[in-house]
Amino acid sequence: MKKISLFIAMSLDGYIADRKGSVDWLGGQGNDEDNKDVYSEFVKDMDTVIMGWNTYHQIVTELSPDEWVYNNFTTYVITHQPKPSSDKIRFTSESPAVLLKRLREENGKGIWICGGAALIQQLVREDMIDCYYITVIPTILGSGIRLFEKTDHEIKLRLLKTQSYNGMTDLVYTKREKNIIFESTLNTRSILKNSIKYIRSDVPTKISENEKNWMLLNHITTVIDLRTEKERQKKQCPLIDDSRFSYYIYPVAGGDQVPSKMDDVSKSYMNMVDKEFDDLIDFLLTADSNVLYFCNAGKDRTKSGSRYRSHYTTQTIYQGIS
Repeated sequence: MKKISLFIAMSLDGYIADRKGSVDWLGGQGNDEDNKDVYSEFVKDMDTVIMGWNTYHQIVTELSPDEWVYNNFTTYVITHQPKPSSDKIRFTSESPAVLLKRLREENGKGIWICGGAALIQQLVREDMIDCYYITVIPTILGSGIRLFEKTDHEIKLRLLKTQSYNGMTDLVYTKREKNIIFESTLNTRSILKNSIKYIRSDVPTKISENEKNWMLLNHITTVIDLRTEKERQKKQCPLIDDSRFSYYIYPVAGGDQVPSKMDDVSKSYMNMVDKEFDDLIDFLLTADSNVLYFCNAGKDRTKSGSRYRSHYTTQTIYQGIS
């Protein structure tokens, strides 16, 4: 699934253009030689640009009338004005939200929301922007075209990166992770604070497309099934047939019974720890994506795996710094 990113500059008081629509105030406090080429780094991960008609018109008539500067991308221009499209520039009257929902399902790199304000504000209201890359310019305009307007809901963000150069500051935010709760599960949660690297659960027997999209967007594509063959035959997980996820089966011995009394809990844990369990922990620690792993509700295989994994992680970190 493609990530949708806003990449834009604004004045210190939150404007992306002055009262005349001009952007000639964009720049740092001194010599441009002190600037960093953040644009080139950003566009490495993009192959699609979305912009409104006013932004397109300003580019071709004012900012770069002799050359189309986005030749390396496929550009969609949202407009109600009929205009012939080309392979690189596609004019569309499609709803931005509908267009983006379709484009983000395609293969390829990310989608860059270029402007202008009306398009950005609509996508903010729809909560469709995954990453906000905003450069704050050391200028107070006092009036003009605002980047953000009022919305009827809050969007919680997490700061990924910040850097300053030539008086300008780059702020990179992503949407804060939500606690994922599958409708078909009783106990799904992340085992690390402020991280979704490892998610333990009982079997998700029904997963909606929205839940799958959430997993894909957050790179939770490694799925580990800890159940025995008999258990899997009784209760299927739909992710096993979805090619977008890597589905692995690691049946953990000794964890297929619910302990009958408290004294049996520790014995149940010990019965699970064998050579195959070591292999499972190694696999968890080296997975190249975030991980969802699960067993049947009422069993302690995911808890044992979580505790054992935490021990291995601490030990690995300690060995790395010692």
